Amino acid sequence: MVLPKGAEELLIALQTPAPKGHLGIPALLWGAPGEGKSSFVESLARDGFPVVTLIASIHDPTDFSGMPMHENGRMRFLPPEWSFAFDEAQQGILFLDELTTAPPSVQAALLRVILERKVGFRALPPGVRVVAAANPPDMISGGWELSPPLRNRFLHIRWEWEERAYMEALREGFSRPDLPTIDPTVHRECVGYWKLLVEAFLRRSPNLLRASASDEDRAFASPRTWEFAVHLMASCDLLGKAPKPGKEGTVVFANLVEGCVGRGAAVAFLGFVKNLHLPDPDDLLEGRTRV
Repeated sequence: MVLPKGAEELLIALQTPAPKGHLGIPALLWGAPGEGKSSFVESLARDGFPVVTLIASIHDPTDFSGMPMHENGRMRFLPPEWSFAFDEAQQGILFLDELTTAPPSVQAALLRVILERKVGFRALPPGVRVVAAANPPDMISGGWELSPPLRNRFLHIRWEWEERAYMEALREGFSRPDLPTIDPTVHRECVGYWKLLVEAFLRRSPNLLRASASDEDRAFASPRTWEFAVHLMASCDLLGKAPKPGKEGTVVFANLVEGCVGRGAAVAFLGFVKNLHLPDPDDLLEGRTRV
């Protein structure tokens, strides 16, 4: 199956159980105009799995925080119509397209939607994933830089077609991929192993727990994004893409770590894992060995 760069990372993120109990780590696809970001995400729609596309720049902040309304001496926030699109399926993708065209007021209204899956006081079903797409601001007219709080709520994925892969897809047809299968119960157990490895790394390099947003142009380390990374590492482990004793991790594994915590912290962590004699997960989880 021929896919653009970044597609495999996105598919893993969509199926990864998130720290707050939702399904999917919020993912932001970065790429030049015309690289097929929107068409790929929308191709993931299936019966019982809708994709709802919203272009944030043509929406008001109240379309994400709710319309204030006075009722019985209290202020209510009426949820927008789009938030009901997932009620029947209880799952799907909320796709926020052209995110760098959204002004700061709309970006602020999106913060709770992305992290907590809440529109005003209405909770989206836990099976609703959040994906966004953006062109770098210097590639569009009237673009806005994303605020650090918004950037820190996403896994950042570089998206592009390699020339040879695109020509092959053009000749043979563009793939409509299926989502990988990740068992939430097994994933929960695997998360414990990767938490211990990240803890051991941060004990040695506590300065890498967090980074200034100005030090990185997209992803940057924080307690939140390290937790995102742990959950994605566990997914990679279950899918055979994580480092093992005598076996390096895949490029996809490295990209997912970097997309959460930024390049500097990711390079340091990957070097730590590479040079570490990785213990048996059961021994580590049961306290028979330490890292």
